[in-house]
Amino acid sequence: MKPLTGLPVDCFVQVSQECDIPLKDLLELVRQVENGTSVAFLARYRADLCGGLDEESVHGALRRIRERQDLIDHRISMLTTLGQRGVLTPALRKQLEEASDRRELNDVFAPYRARKRDEADAAIENGMDPLARALWAQQDGVDLLEEAATHLAPERGIDAAETALEGAYAIASRWLGEKPEILRELRKLCRRDCELVVSTLPVARNDPRSQALDGFRAKVAEVDWHKRLSIRRGIRTGVLEARTEFPVETAARYLERCLIVDEESKYAPHLKKVVAKTLENGLLERIKGDVLRQIDDQADAEAVGSYCKALREALLGPVAHGLNIIGVETGRPGGWRAALIDGDGALVDYAIVRQDDSRGGSGRQGRAARRADLPVAVPLRTGPPVGAPPPLPSAADQEAAPEPEQPASQPAAKAEGNETAPEGAAPESEPAPKEGIQGDPKPPKRAPRAQQARVAELSEILTAHDVDLIVFPAGPRHRDTERFLRAQIRDSGKTETAWLAMRDKGTWIFATSKTAKREFPRLDPAFRSAISLARRVQDPMAELVKADPRTVGIGNNHHEVDGERLRRALGLSMERAVHDAGVDVNRAHSDLLALVPGITPRLARRVVEHRREHGPFRSRASLLEVDGLGEQAFAQAVGFLRVYGGDPLDATGAHPEYHALHEQLAETAGCDLATLLAEPERLDAINAEELATQERSVVFVQATMEELKPSRRRVRGKFQLPTPVVPLRPDEELRPGAKVSGVVASVADFGVFIDIGGDQDGLLHVSQIDRDRVKDSKPDFNVGDSVEVYIKASDRNSRRILLSTWGPRERPPRDRDRGGPPSRFGDRPGDGRRRRGGPDRGDRRRPYSRTFGPDTEESRSRGSQSRMSLEEKLDRLKDQYRTKV
Repeated sequence: MKPLTGLPVDCFVQVSQECDIPLKDLLELVRQVENGTSVAFLARYRADLCGGLDEESVHGALRRIRERQDLIDHRISMLTTLGQRGVLTPALRKQLEEASDRRELNDVFAPYRARKRDEADAAIENGMDPLARALWAQQDGVDLLEEAATHLAPERGIDAAETALEGAYAIASRWLGEKPEILRELRKLCRRDCELVVSTLPVARNDPRSQALDGFRAKVAEVDWHKRLSIRRGIRTGVLEARTEFPVETAARYLERCLIVDEESKYAPHLKKVVAKTLENGLLERIKGDVLRQIDDQADAEAVGSYCKALREALLGPVAHGLNIIGVETGRPGGWRAALIDGDGALVDYAIVRQDDSRGGSGRQGRAARRADLPVAVPLRTGPPVGAPPPLPSAADQEAAPEPEQPASQPAAKAEGNETAPEGAAPESEPAPKEGIQGDPKPPKRAPRAQQARVAELSEILTAHDVDLIVFPAGPRHRDTERFLRAQIRDSGKTETAWLAMRDKGTWIFATSKTAKREFPRLDPAFRSAISLARRVQDPMAELVKADPRTVGIGNNHHEVDGERLRRALGLSMERAVHDAGVDVNRAHSDLLALVPGITPRLARRVVEHRREHGPFRSRASLLEVDGLGEQAFAQAVGFLRVYGGDPLDATGAHPEYHALHEQLAETAGCDLATLLAEPERLDAINAEELATQERSVVFVQATMEELKPSRRRVRGKFQLPTPVVPLRPDEELRPGAKVSGVVASVADFGVFIDIGGDQDGLLHVSQIDRDRVKDSKPDFNVGDSVEVYIKASDRNSRRILLSTWGPRERPPRDRDRGGPPSRFGDRPGDGRRRRGGPDRGDRRRPYSRTFGPDTEESRSRGSQSRMSLEEKLDRLKDQYRTKV
């Protein structure tokens, strides 16, 4: 890359005005960058040179300077080419030097580019250039037909004045289409009036996303970047077709106004033919192409900005250090894998907790049926039982360990998609040798490098370990997974364990990457994915920097953006997030340390090796003991590193070089540094202008004070364990007849689903709701309402909990007691009416005898249905037909 210090001063003056940076500071900023100082260090600790701009704005200023450098190089190349051809005139040089951007520069140079031979070139060779100039000048007193007759050349095929005029039209149309000012105005006109029309192709009749865009029509400048990328995706995949409609009449009128001096002159009909030929020669297509490329570039810029924002939010998520987390992978064949990591991110335990089968249900009988068919569990590792596993290396030390080489005599490991066992698993016993065709025994098969992981209930892992949180993927099976986890947590008795659903975008890509294979060489990729999912909650930044940022769920249609541009922008966004948050040098792995300014990947590996050999760093100054970390690299990196537990300033972004200013700030606030950090409101009372000197400006003092405030020290916030709305209850509290309190989870026409702390939500059918809470035959509840209900029936195997608002010995009140409409049998109190065939029986009248359900042998064997109560009929209907009544 060319140095920026050799550019003309005019470039720096323009950027200085655009970015509001003093010219002297901008020149010094560029000089520091050229000498190897990182932009992050300058933006954070030399704010006096950056005009108070942040790191992103400084990168933007440098990008503008490089764009002007490219423009100058492009202009010099054009001037050299034109000079070698001998066509460079003073007027042309002035036009090139006054061009403010690359597009305008290309418009000026367009007439001199190499092109295919066309009608205008043939007309010039035939001597039609003077006729074209006469037409272009539109001088009075010149008869164009007589002038055309003087250019006849029968030997060249020009035997008529009309033929000569056609050649003049072609030459004039070229001149008209090469005017930079006309091209500029046509682009504005196209951007304002051009419309985009989208239609689907027959192959997309079953694609809902493409069908949603069928018939879409809008101005090209009004299409947002989301829809623009979706349309580009549809065109690339061959399911959409798009065309742009340009108002040709409007463009023709504009060109006529630019070309024709007098509408009543005899030149007007000829010039209108020139305009028509200009439009026929593809001028509008070139204009539309330029405008669409400009709009696509703008859409890419907006999309990249949105993707970078999403990546930053994901990276700066709160950390959950110190929590034992289980990650569950549910989207791969072979069963659900669970991996437990400790508070430092090291792997503690893992197992298959649910195998793939066709039998549904998460109750005890369903799990017992599945467990009966499971293979014999393989121990996690040789040594102590699951409850007391031997310690494993920390996460940072595991990633630093090199990948073990496979012995030459050992067969290759299983494919990535197969299950593998943990390190130290007992090998299978060698089978007895079999006799071959000639009677010679075959050599025994060697034990595989890894075996299938053990199978266990998740409740067993919860019982054996202290688990704070279970993380599982959020997706289509979200409800099923949550129901399974709730059942397992209740079985373990540790109902305080929390669970969290989060997006697992990119975990499988990372699980099959070289980094994951190097860290866990003998683990199945599904277990690596579960570990990555858990670590994303524990420390999002430390885990996400290992993967390609384009694969971590930054947004839809990111493949439609220029890959190199997106990769570069996401890389800068990731670096800025790391710089803002800081890096804990005693926890970070080499990939994260390599993003710190001044630390190369090789130096980051040395820091991790030094920490593993000599223990954690006691202070930031002890980093100088690392082999290869010099004073210059330390000066740039130390402000972005953190060491907790020692000097309080080591846990902040305060740079050691400015320790004297920190002491002066504490003295001004009337306390020591520890008190100043604990009570940051004291900083608000300090006047930065009083501490400014000739060597340090007010902006520099303000930036130093900002590093001591909580807004800079705690960028990532604090992690909060998710708490369920209703705590999980043991089985003895969820038996039929028990009265429980719950919260309305959802409302349907036929009833209400209530969370009562069981495996799943219970159903409060509309028939079991007090009439006061029913309107128009629908329950009158809102999501989040607290209610008290009775458990009518509970069956964990069939995943059903039936609820009622009446106790087991209570009966629903009759219409008369509820104040409802009078019965048509005259059972209103005191009416004195008698029923036919007997005395007045009041409420003791015999109910209707009706059939209930299909007349099957099973129903007839159970007795007459007329003797069944309403509750028994409802229960039977629910059990037999799975109805939602």
